[in-house]
Amino acid sequence: MTLRIAAVAAVALSALLGLEGCGPPDVAGTYDVNLVAATEDCPDVDEGDQISNVALVVSQNGRSVQATANVPWIIITLMYDFLGDTHPGGFSADSTDSVMVPIAGTNCVMTYTFNIDASVDETTITGEMTQFGTSNGDPSCTVDMCTATWNMAGVRNP
Repeated sequence: MTLRIAAVAAVALSALLGLEGCGPPDVAGTYDVNLVAATEDCPDVDEGDQISNVALVVSQNGRSVQATANVPWIIITLMYDFLGDTHPGGFSADSTDSVMVPIAGTNCVMTYTFNIDASVDETTITGEMTQFGTSNGDPSCTVDMCTATWNMAGVRNP
């Protein structure tokens, strides 16, 4: 009887925590993602800015996640690498490198890193990509540090 109660309690706890089994969720895949700026704290981001056709490739080893995002930006494509972990229903990952972006008409250069917090199911990905910026300290910079949040939505390719 005690074993049966423990089993029922384990199933109930798993349901409450959103766990669908003993292993991590399957987040590996190739995604076509669109980003929409939800905040405009950084000098080169305006609320409502959109970036379409971001190719996000996620590989997974147990709970560990590696991802690469190819982001079309003006006339070039920027590539970011991420490392992170799964969580129930998705994954979180931080960029392993940074990108330096000169601000037009100034001597200001912003250095950006990124974080992804995503929810994934069999066909879609949603969540946020957060952009963290630090300036080179030039007086022409309008901010020393900034954060911009991009809403992320897309599809998981078969």
